[in-house]
Amino acid sequence: METISENNFFASENPIYYHIVENIKEGILVVNKDLKLTFANRKFLKTYSYDFEDIAGKSLSGIFGKKDNYSWKKIIRNIEKLPDAVTDFSIKRKDKTSCLVKILISSLIDDKGYFDGAIILIRDITKEKKAEEKIKYFGFHDIITGLYNRAYFEEELKRLNNERYYPLSIIIGDLNGFKLINDVFGHLKGDEMLKKVADILRNSCRKSDIIARYGGDEFVVLLPKADKKALENITGRIKKACRELNSQNSFITISIGTATKYDYDNDLDALLIEAESAMYNQKIDESREAKDLIFAHLKKSYQERRKKIKEDLNNELIMADRLGKSLNLNKKSLTELKLLIKLHDIGMVVIPEEIINKPGFLTAKEKKLVQKHSEAGYRIAESRSNVAVIADSILHHHENWDGTGYPKGLKGTEIPLLSRVAAVVNAYDAMINDRPYRKALSEEKVKNELKKSRGKQFDPFLIDCILHYLNF
Repeated sequence: METISENNFFASENPIYYHIVENIKEGILVVNKDLKLTFANRKFLKTYSYDFEDIAGKSLSGIFGKKDNYSWKKIIRNIEKLPDAVTDFSIKRKDKTSCLVKILISSLIDDKGYFDGAIILIRDITKEKKAEEKIKYFGFHDIITGLYNRAYFEEELKRLNNERYYPLSIIIGDLNGFKLINDVFGHLKGDEMLKKVADILRNSCRKSDIIARYGGDEFVVLLPKADKKALENITGRIKKACRELNSQNSFITISIGTATKYDYDNDLDALLIEAESAMYNQKIDESREAKDLIFAHLKKSYQERRKKIKEDLNNELIMADRLGKSLNLNKKSLTELKLLIKLHDIGMVVIPEEIINKPGFLTAKEKKLVQKHSEAGYRIAESRSNVAVIADSILHHHENWDGTGYPKGLKGTEIPLLSRVAAVVNAYDAMINDRPYRKALSEEKVKNELKKSRGKQFDPFLIDCILHYLNF
């Protein structure tokens, strides 16, 4: 058996070769004719966490295990009949963990032509294999939900178009209000919603059913050997799961269409069209209901936040009414103004509470995040026909008279009139009440702040009106 000192002898006798072997990026092992380890280079020892003393004189099978029931002796003695590279061997590290390797074996022949051992080049392919498996996985799976993707579904649809699987049924489901969630909360919230739907479908369907994400917010389920009764049971479970989730302050509804194929004569495309048509018929009503559900949830969250920061809504409504009448607004405009006062900051529901309640100054990044609430509020208002009339006013209620506001930098009379009124009313209410970042201001300070902001942040005429109204 070769010892460490003999390895050093090898190094002294063949310094150039030894330098190459020890610094090559691959692991190298040498075995004698009895397949006992006689040499291991530094790369092998380091990669697989061995000391040479741990493996010297051991057989290959003690480290590598078997490959497809072949013994190492058979593999090496028949290497000329096998491919040069033998892959997917599992090497055990010293800590008993395993990794996949690709090996290249070269037999050693003595002067008389007899087998005298082998040199084995070893490359760790664990990461490569994981990468390949990941690529293969996402070739047939949706990256967000982990469900099958459309390509896989279409292949399975063809495969299952066989009388052995009849009746073959299809469920097509479309998530309601998904665009609104994406627009208001962002794509991360949308992704979270897709994952919840995927879980609902997994838990509601049978193991034999093939569930796929068919498009952006559309899902499809292929159900072999499922008649109409089976379809009713499964769609019922899906609807029930949505209702239970929504009772926990969620807002997921799915419009569902189904179709069943009983024999080979039925066309696959016609089957999909039938299910899709049924789904869209449901969606006409359910989409509106979903938006109502989402809006109700957002409105409730907004009202709860207003209570926490102690906004005096009644006082704001009274002041807005006074200012509106000073501007000779008609009844319709006054009604819209009151609605705006109630909902102007509804977009704040997308801002984390820790930022809203932060006692100190906001960072530049936090300020930018807070400013997004105007656009979020605009999208929320647009989703409801009876609120859409104030969507533009919500969008621009943080514009400044001098053009330094957001989100569009409008100035003067470019800013919608109702937005200007809401801005003054909200600012006044904020000054006279405590906020997380400061205490309420004194009457004198309120007066000075209003005067300083005249013609800069706020419409000068509205400031004059409010100063007159307050007898300042």
